Amino acid sequence: MTKQTKREPGWMPTYRGDHLDDRERELDRIESSWADWTHGLRTGLRFIRDGSFGEKARTLSLVHVKAQLDVYQSRFRAGEPTALIEAVSYSAEEGVPMPYWLRHEVMRRIEQTFEEAISLHEAFGLEGVLPSAGKKAETSRKFARSASHIYHLVCAMRNFEGLSTHAAIKKALTVHRFPFGLTKATALINDQDRVNRLHAEQMPGISRALRVTAHEVKGSRGTAIVPEKRRRK
Repeated sequence: MTKQTKREPGWMPTYRGDHLDDRERELDRIESSWADWTHGLRTGLRFIRDGSFGEKARTLSLVHVKAQLDVYQSRFRAGEPTALIEAVSYSAEEGVPMPYWLRHEVMRRIEQTFEEAISLHEAFGLEGVLPSAGKKAETSRKFARSASHIYHLVCAMRNFEGLSTHAAIKKALTVHRFPFGLTKATALINDQDRVNRLHAEQMPGISRALRVTAHEVKGSRGTAIVPEKRRRK
């Protein structure tokens, strides 16, 4: 059995110092994110030093990052209201420049707020799903949190208890109180599965024939791929 090296609390790998070449060190003095991006292009090892939790390694290749952004673009063009802002968040999380299509859409909405009596919230099309004022502002966010909660529960029950989607939803509704019933919960789960499979199909090492569930981990905004076990009816 291999003996593991004991490390001090808070230890994490670092790439700074000798790993930066002269050009990257010059960029680092101007803007660290530019140095990180250039270092990633040169070596294929992408790190982000954004001040939160030290350095963060990004393990996807740029080809796969581009594939994920293409999915966001397809969802945006299909009319999904949150796909655009999700793509902005994903670009920031991966530490890559925004694709030109995304840059164009973001700049157009920023310019719109200067030219019209409209908020960024409205410009990004979020008012319908996440109202910014009134009673609906609070209830819609409570609903969104509940939707995220039941989705994670259903994923866990499907994968660790072997339940079917229908059985997992029914069980989740009995053990927790949610502001919706079986019909609405089923629609929420099916829609989130559809979105996550679009992204999961573009992840390396996952066959299109493999049934998977990928869910956004709240807080990290990373995509967690959870292969589904064979389920009981």
